[in-house]
Amino acid sequence: MASVASLYEMVVEGIDGHNIDLAKYKGKKILIVNTASARGFTPQ
Repeated sequence: MASVASLYEMVVEGIDGHNIDLAKYKGKKILIVNTASARGFTPQ
């Protein structure tokens, strides 16, 4: 994994599989939750 200086330099995969560029949230309050929903770790 590459080193980043800021959270806003990261692009993460959303639960729907699309990439989310965190730079578009700079200056806003965000809550990041790891749901592990598509990985089989939650007995739902």
